[in-house]
Amino acid sequence: MIMVLCLFVYAAAEWYLRLKLKESGSTVENQLKKPVQNPTMKWIFTRFMRPVEVIFSVNSQSKRFIVNLEEETLDILNVIPYSAESDSKIIFFIGTSKQRNDFH
Repeated sequence: MIMVLCLFVYAAAEWYLRLKLKESGSTVENQLKKPVQNPTMKWIFTRFMRPVEVIFSVNSQSKRFIVNLEEETLDILNVIPYSAESDSKIIFFIGTSKQRNDFH
């Protein structure tokens, strides 16, 4: 059951990204460095493994940096709109579905 849910989320994310790329007329380089509008989510996840958050603490002052963030990764982020409100709705839905106590 969990595997089916994971595959559904994977397929939905891939479909949504491809839809947004076509709507905006944007492209992403594939593994062969060719621009495409239908990348696989595996390739997108691979591209998102590069950026890293680095935190420096000097004299009790912290500085946060994001390194290895490429232009194309930012373009992908700009294609997909982010809304904190939609995240809270998803968390609420997941939280209410656990009321059946099937998870012991």
